[in-house]
Amino acid sequence: MSNKEFALSMIRQLRAGEWKVTNGYTLKKGDLKLWIANGAFFLDLYQSPQPNVFGYFWRHIVWWAGVRPFLRKHAREALYNSRKKMLETESSS
Repeated sequence: MSNKEFALSMIRQLRAGEWKVTNGYTLKKGDLKLWIANGAFFLDLYQSPQPNVFGYFWRHIVWWAGVRPFLRKHAREALYNSRKKMLETESSS
């Protein structure tokens, strides 16, 4: 699989919500972990047998088209859930 094909499939998977946030540094899907902590320059599969899976150009495309919107959506949902929980505890008091 070429860098382009791998990057485009990664973007499709991120948009479909197949990856989950494990902590502030990685996304996880099955046994794969995607390192996201340092932005586009360091985006890569964590402990991959093949280093630099995306290549320089395609890692930036994956970051801007896949990871950033994914993280923005995740942060928005987390904020909504925390506000909802806060309002529920205030109304029950």
